Amino acid sequence: MRPAARPRLPGGSGPEIRSTLAVAFLVGTGISLATLFFVGRLEWEHLLLALPLLPGLLLGLLGTGWIASLLGRWWLRLAVLVFAAVSGLAAMLQGFAG
Repeated sequence: MRPAARPRLPGGSGPEIRSTLAVAFLVGTGISLATLFFVGRLEWEHLLLALPLLPGLLLGLLGTGWIASLLGRWWLRLAVLVFAAVSGLAAMLQGFAG
C-alpha cells in the first residue's frame, strides 16, 4: 500500500501565486456583492462600514513586496502557516462554542 501523497501548492513563483489568489478573491468578492445586491441584502450602511478598511488594504497592497523581500521566503512561509493554523483553530473554536 502506497503512503498518501503529501499535498503541495501548485508550482509557480510567489508573485504568480499571489496574483492568482488576488484574482480569485476579486472574483469571489464580486460574486458575493452581486448576490447580496440582487437578493436585497446589500445596503449603503455595509459599504460605509467597509470604508475604514480601505487604508489597511492599500497599505498591504503597497507594502507586500517590501515585506516579502525583508522577511525572506522561509519566514514568510512560516508566517503564512502560523496565521492559517491560528485562524483555522479560532474558526473551529467559534463553531464549537455555538
